[in-house]
Amino acid sequence: SIDRKKHNLSVNSLEMAAIAKSLASKGNRLVAFARPHLETFSVHAKRELGPPTDFGAVQREAQALFAKAPGFMSTPVRRAVQNTCVAVEIAMWFYVGEVIGKRQLIAYAEK
Repeated sequence: SIDRKKHNLSVNSLEMAAIAKSLASKGNRLVAFARPHLETFSVHAKRELGPPTDFGAVQREAQALFAKAPGFMSTPVRRAVQNTCVAVEIAMWFYVGEVIGKRQLIAYAEK
């Protein structure tokens, strides 16, 4: 249903073969370029993104984290509620900014 002459879409088989050959060579170069980077990523991903194997280290890290913030566990309820209110206020300012940026309450305007 597309008029080839109107849209200048006449491509012969030799041109298509040349395009396919060009894409294949570019794909091979891309794979050759990406392989060392992906191997490095794979090594780091296996080490960093895997589950912990030494649970004693996890427990020591958690204790060190709570030792750095000793007041966290002994915070009075009143102060914890105040901190929560401050966090909610900050979140609400973010949402108000979103509404102002959208210039409407529900969703972004469709164009």
